[in-house]
Amino acid sequence: MKTIYLTIVCLIMPFAAFGQNNTKVYKADGLYFTNEEQTELYDGDFKEYYEEGTLKMEIFIKKGRPEGTYVVYFPNERIQEIRSYKEGELHGTWRTYSELGVMLSHAEYVEGRKAGTWFIWNENGVKLYEMYYSEGKRVGN
Repeated sequence: MKTIYLTIVCLIMPFAAFGQNNTKVYKADGLYFTNEEQTELYDGDFKEYYEEGTLKMEIFIKKGRPEGTYVVYFPNERIQEIRSYKEGELHGTWRTYSELGVMLSHAEYVEGRKAGTWFIWNENGVKLYEMYYSEGKRVGN
């Protein structure tokens, strides 16, 4: 669970990195921009790297918002999480993994709202939680 929270905190903070063709990209308030003044929305592939040069994350940006599959990597190059976006909102499956590749969570979103069955496992693969969501609200047990 620490990994999930740490990832979310890191992705919320503003940063500058490079997109396709070495275009400098700025992120603020969940949007990606091509200029520091944050007046021009970015379009295109976007990748961010760790200081040592390994891939940290990759996504496609459309009109300044995430679109499609968003992949975050650990420094050891294993996948940390995979999310799906539609028009800048979480939409589809969100999975998180341990550094050893064990799936820690599997969740669904529909138009930015929690949906369907959510699963949480520990690093040994033992299921800890199974939750149900409908229209963004938890239902059932």
